[in-house]
Amino acid sequence: MSSRSDHDVVVVGAGVAGAATAIHLAARGHRTVLIHRAGGADGIESIAPAAVDELSGLGLQLDGPGVALTAWWGTNEPRTIYEPRARLVSRLDLARRLRELAASLGTEMIEDVRHASVSRAGGAFDVMTSGGGTDHQLVVRSVVDATGRAASVARRLGAQRYQADELFSAVVDVVTAADGVWTEATSPGWWSLCGLAGRGTLAFHGNLAEVRAAATDLGARVRETRLGAQVEDLIGAVVVRASGSELCLPSAGPGWVAVGDAAMSVQPLASAGNAKALRDAARVFEAFNRPAAFSARQNGEFHRYLDTLARQYREGGRRRTA
Repeated sequence: MSSRSDHDVVVVGAGVAGAATAIHLAARGHRTVLIHRAGGADGIESIAPAAVDELSGLGLQLDGPGVALTAWWGTNEPRTIYEPRARLVSRLDLARRLRELAASLGTEMIEDVRHASVSRAGGAFDVMTSGGGTDHQLVVRSVVDATGRAASVARRLGAQRYQADELFSAVVDVVTAADGVWTEATSPGWWSLCGLAGRGTLAFHGNLAEVRAAATDLGARVRETRLGAQVEDLIGAVVVRASGSELCLPSAGPGWVAVGDAAMSVQPLASAGNAKALRDAARVFEAFNRPAAFSARQNGEFHRYLDTLARQYREGGRRRTA
């Protein structure tokens, strides 16, 4: 086992939120370690203009055309909006590019980690990792939880997760006929599709019973929808996952902070997960210096998001959870 105490901050989780946070920390001269768990689910996602600007500020440019967003939501006729400054990306590719940028700024990477645990050690934190060929023990002043919905670090340090609804999603990779984003309200549930360069991510969203039923014959069911015309074939297995609205309480404490989905998880309908992750990364210093204020900001954002989400569901003529 490698035992070290020559770093300032450990970021647990190397997705978009974790890698972007490491960039901000390393750019300010903090000796940073980024823990990257092996694997991870990929998918095609849309990036809103605000998030594109955040990425540009970090030094990462997203090339390509804008995004056409088409919806059958509260109407039988499609509504299409073209957003010239939005982009479509692969989730894993975006995270990889951010990790590479973090490494170029001096962030140390611990790759292919199978398990990471965090505990308090006096006025510091003891971080243990296993996997990747070498086990590590790190003693640091500060820890960032970027473990996604699991919020495993925050929970270990005493935080709780507040669940506002119980949305689930049946998700599968697909071959698509065109690039773009499609959303369709159906009965039950609703559908989403993001397509880029012939590859896409298809999802059916609803309560757990609806999603489990749909997952058994997702290919046949999507043929009955209007966005199904964009789906040429399904690739691989259908995965059922939680995708509801959750808040970590608190979102920060002495020496630690949760970012991205670990701090606050939003439904896919909001199309705001990446933008939220990048905003949290930029606020990491506020979180360490004023954890109570950071938690209050997350709480306020969460309730404003819930109000907006309820309005979106009303426009589609359905309940928030489905």
